Amino acid sequence: MKHCIYFATFWLGIALSGTELAAATISTHPVSQQVVQGQPVALTVVASGSGSLSYQWQKDGVDIPGAISPTYEMAALKPWQLGSYRVRVTDGSGPVDSDPAVISLNTSSPTNLWDSLLLFLPFAGTTTDFSLSARTINQSNVGVGLAPGGGVAGAANFNGTSSRIDFTPNLPDLTHMSFSIWLKSTRAVGVGHIFVDWDDAASNDVAVILLDKKIGISSTKNGSTLSWLSGDLIEPEEWYHLVWVMEPTQSKIYLNGTLLQTLAQTGSNVGYKLRSNIGYFNYEGGKEFFQGLMSSLRIYGRALTGGDITSLYVLDAPQAEIIVKNQAGTSLTDGVASLTSEAAPVGGSSATQTLTITNIGTADLTSIVATKSGTNSADFGGSAPAVSLPVNGSTTITVTFSPASGSTGSRAANLHIASNDLDENPFDIGLGGQAFSTTQDGDSDGMNDWGEYNLAPLGFNWQVNNATLVATLTSKGSTAGFFTAGQIQDLNIGIPLLQRNPANGEFMITLGVEKSTALPSFHPFPMSVPQTLINGQGKLEFRFTVPEDAAFFRLKAE
Repeated sequence: MKHCIYFATFWLGIALSGTELAAATISTHPVSQQVVQGQPVALTVVASGSGSLSYQWQKDGVDIPGAISPTYEMAALKPWQLGSYRVRVTDGSGPVDSDPAVISLNTSSPTNLWDSLLLFLPFAGTTTDFSLSARTINQSNVGVGLAPGGGVAGAANFNGTSSRIDFTPNLPDLTHMSFSIWLKSTRAVGVGHIFVDWDDAASNDVAVILLDKKIGISSTKNGSTLSWLSGDLIEPEEWYHLVWVMEPTQSKIYLNGTLLQTLAQTGSNVGYKLRSNIGYFNYEGGKEFFQGLMSSLRIYGRALTGGDITSLYVLDAPQAEIIVKNQAGTSLTDGVASLTSEAAPVGGSSATQTLTITNIGTADLTSIVATKSGTNSADFGGSAPAVSLPVNGSTTITVTFSPASGSTGSRAANLHIASNDLDENPFDIGLGGQAFSTTQDGDSDGMNDWGEYNLAPLGFNWQVNNATLVATLTSKGSTAGFFTAGQIQDLNIGIPLLQRNPANGEFMITLGVEKSTALPSFHPFPMSVPQTLINGQGKLEFRFTVPEDAAFFRLKAE
């Protein structure tokens, strides 16, 4: 007997193990890829399991909001999207994780924008160097709150008084150099150093400065000096792409992808210096701080070509980035999110819901237009958003559900928020709502569907016949306080005072009956022969029957 018990227990253990193994299984794992910056990426998993499957993609062990499909796509790879990705697949028996897929940069053809890249600060929510050199960045009082949302670069905020960045190790000895940056000044007057590489002992210095609205560059090497100052070019609160290409015999200055100036004289070398400063000049304790925003700062150990500079102008350009939050403050996912309104009666409206649209990118969000589509789009209304938003700006849009006549049952539509966002245009949100009739009695229990929906907490169900419950409510409702005094009074007739017709001296009284199945609304209930007669006491009698379990009648006199 003991052996039997042991044998049974043993097989019970096997059965439990089988249940545990019944969790979702992955037959195809996502694959590691080397991707050229700016090219699309797609990671895919194939899984099976018991019941429906759910997916959650992660980057470096952290959930990616909205990434809940078997395929995760990045429209244009950015450096800060590099890393290790996996997906967690869950069915009714529990989760299982895929093998990691590492997304790394392919720095070869068709682009060479990573060739000789010595420093790259996209400021994507951090001051990390994303170049292959991975230099150590030291910063003080630099704000990087404009973190990327999706694939948009961020921006670093320099306050003009104390913001500063240094990096180590310093740049190597360079006879060719290219400096590329997106910048937005927030003041029209003042000196701000954008980049300085200097050595006070040997006086081998290079500098890029902003003097009021002018761009200045200087380079000194063993007594050879290059110094140039533009005219007024940089207007406050506007973004500009500035590139300085330095070679042994000439320098070229580009603004917004176009060659601005060629200078025959050059100071040649960079890299003999003791310090490299960004956003300030660390001389005599520090002075001449830059005030404004910087984005996508790159330094190369080679001379960029005109084609390279055009590519950078397109690739690193500040972009608008839309996020949409619901009334609870939760961020919605484009193409996945849905907004369900409260149920409403035909001809009525649900409570208004408010969505908040925010621009978390580095350029103005413009051309914002909200439209609706779908068979039931006429049942949904609301307000329009602002047409444009500055960086960090917000606007709201309201959504209402107002089913029109005949619009009963589940209603659905789609909300589209168009803008100049590159990868979420339009931002799509599903809309839904349930419309109820105030006259239909779908379950034939004497109460209309809208009334039963509203009385669901009392046990009513608009889809199930509740004739007994309806009868109880109508017969006992007033004593329980369910009807107001005014509604009870509507069931009774007062004693009218008859009026004489001055034209003929006659008195006339007109009596009528009205019926209601949904207080307080009444409708005519005509008298007809032979149900209507004058009885032996000289009084009017109207005898009738009604099909409803519950109905209310009142007499009107004119």
